[in-house]
Amino acid sequence: MGIDIIDQEGYRAYAAAGGTAGFKPRFLVRGGRQELLEGIGRQRTVLLAFDDVPTALACYESDEYQKAVLLREGAAEVDLIIAPGYSGPQPA
Repeated sequence: MGIDIIDQEGYRAYAAAGGTAGFKPRFLVRGGRQELLEGIGRQRTVLLAFDDVPTALACYESDEYQKAVLLREGAAEVDLIIAPGYSGPQPA
């Protein structure tokens, strides 16, 4: 998820709501320093890993997460993508 925070207090309320907690994702990236080398980026990056795509979709569609999304409205602009992981052969 790429995030541009507009209202820090509103974004804190969204983050504190814990809308993903029941789905037990692992945070792989949660803010911190980043270097944009190409393209268009956002101020902050958050990357979560779920067990599978159906779990990620269920989390996004859950009442808990949608309540958190309402707290985020007007506080941040977000690009949110759900994609499957890859565990196949790695290129040389």
